[in-house]
Amino acid sequence: MKSIKGKLDVTSGEISFVAGQPIGGIVVKAVNIPAGEATNLVTNQNGEIEFNNAITGNYKFIIMVPSNNPRSRVAGSPIGGIIVKGGKNPGGNLITLITNENGEIELNNLPAGTYKFTAMGASETEKNNPLYKSNHSEKINP
Repeated sequence: MKSIKGKLDVTSGEISFVAGQPIGGIVVKAVNIPAGEATNLVTNQNGEIEFNNAITGNYKFIIMVPSNNPRSRVAGSPIGGIIVKGGKNPGGNLITLITNENGEIELNNLPAGTYKFTAMGASETEKNNPLYKSNHSEKINP
């Protein structure tokens, strides 16, 4: 697995990424709501994950720093401000969201199928665009 491309501020624990660039090597935890069943995925070098859900339902995705480095002060911490793009693969509508301060996005009534998502660094414009917000204001229904 490639390392995370980003900058870690060891004083504040904040991680910054290059806007528009895919982020490989981060953990994406997919949780079925309300069942609580979770699947952990790791983005590939292109920042991509493939998510297969067997049943239609509500899902929360949590973007986190990998916890496999015991020396990291932020290992396992959620990452807010990450752009997540993707949709049903093949043939679905493209979804673009930004993780909240808890590293979360929610997708409600997600139909059964295979989905492909890409995690990317967000620009300041994207971070401030209310159309990309999730969990801060309303739930997204793809």
